[in-house]
Amino acid sequence: MVASRRTVGVESARKVLQLLLSFDAARPRAAVAELARAAGLPLSSAYRHLALLREQGLVEEDGGGLYRVTPRIHALARAADAASPLVALAQPVLARLAAETGATAVLFRVFGDVAMAVAAVEPRRPQHLSGVSGRSFPLHRGAPCKLLLASLPATVRAAVLDRIERADPAERALRRAREAELALIRRRGYAESHGEVDPGMWAVAAPVVQKRRTVAALWLALPERRLDALRRAALREATRAAAAALSKALAGVAASAPGQSRHARY
Repeated sequence: MVASRRTVGVESARKVLQLLLSFDAARPRAAVAELARAAGLPLSSAYRHLALLREQGLVEEDGGGLYRVTPRIHALARAADAASPLVALAQPVLARLAAETGATAVLFRVFGDVAMAVAAVEPRRPQHLSGVSGRSFPLHRGAPCKLLLASLPATVRAAVLDRIERADPAERALRRAREAELALIRRRGYAESHGEVDPGMWAVAAPVVQKRRTVAALWLALPERRLDALRRAALREATRAAAAALSKALAGVAASAPGQSRHARY
C-alpha cells in the first residue's frame, strides 16, 4: 500500500484533527493532558485546539476536567454508514423481515458508549414501535445493545462496564450477573430482552458479521403479551436468518470488484 502524500500548509488543521481522532471506543472521555499525549501535541496547543472543537460543538466538558465528543459526531458516523455498503444492503433485508414478522426491523451500530439505530423499516401497518431510526441507547440496556456490548473486545467491554458503574454506582452490584449474561449471549449467538427499553416489549437481536467481527445488530420487537414460546422461537429464527443473510451480502461485496455490490436474499 502506497502511503498518501503529506499535505503541506495545513499543520494547524492536522493538529486539530489529530486531537479529535484521539477519542475512540476505548477513550470516550479524557483529560487534556492525556489527549495531548495521544495526539503528540504540547499541552498549550491541546487546550487551544479543544477550544476550537468546543466552539464547533464537536467536544464538550464532562466534569472533573474531562472532555468527550458530543452527539454531533453521530451525524458524521451516520453519513459514513449511509455511504457504506452496510446500510444499503440492510434495507431489503429489513424490509423483508418487517413484512414477514409484522414488526419494525432495525439495524443498530455502536458509537462510543451507545448503540444507535442507523436504519429501520416499519411493517405496512405499524402498531407497536415507530420512529426508532436515529434513537440511541446505552450499551447495557436492550437486546441489540447487549449483543453489541458482548461482541466488543474484552478490554473495551470491561472499560465500558467500568464507565457505566462510575456513572451509577448502583450498577456495580450487577457486574457479575451482567458479565454472565454477556457470556451467554456470545455462546448462543443472539440476545433477548423483556421490557428493558420499552415496557411490555419482547425483543430479539442477532449479529451481523464481517470478517469474523460483529459490525451491527439486527433487531425486532413485539408486545410480549401476544407471544407464546413457539412465536418467540419463530421470530428468533427469522431474525437470525436475516442477520446471516446480511452478513453473507457483506462478504459478497468484499469479494466483488468495486461497484458490483449485491443485495441479500433469504
